[in-house]
Amino acid sequence: MKKQDNFKPYPRLNPLDNFLFYKVFGEKGSEAQLIGLLNAVLGRSGKKPIKSVDIQESKYILKDIIDGKSCILDVLAVFEDGTKVNIEVQIRDEHNMDRRSLFYWSRVYSKSLNEGLDYKELSNVIAINIVDFNFPKQGSFHTCFHLKGRR
Repeated sequence: MKKQDNFKPYPRLNPLDNFLFYKVFGEKGSEAQLIGLLNAVLGRSGKKPIKSVDIQESKYILKDIIDGKSCILDVLAVFEDGTKVNIEVQIRDEHNMDRRSLFYWSRVYSKSLNEGLDYKELSNVIAINIVDFNFPKQGSFHTCFHLKGRR
């Protein structure tokens, strides 16, 4: 076989690129890959594994007021029990991931309640951040945050 002199290897693609991540995990038809990722990240392989998800096509959350902030989610899916999961991938450290994650989480949470419904109807929302930088600075590889009320 003759070696091609003009052959250039394709540069390695970053799996955290928004486009690539979306193509692998965020499109309709990618449910099996997304389920595998979610079971691994959430540690559900042994106990109550996720068996099905509905990948949401509409991931654009409009701002509520003229000067407000809108957001475009990387991957948004819904579990069988109604729990919503937002997965965000980020390559560059813009030093705002904690607030950005909380903002995205709160928008998905607040948009899950329609007018006239009781607050008990709010969906559980899980936010997963997959980043290519040290976040949180003082945290470990896997960090779990919970909102808690005090009495």
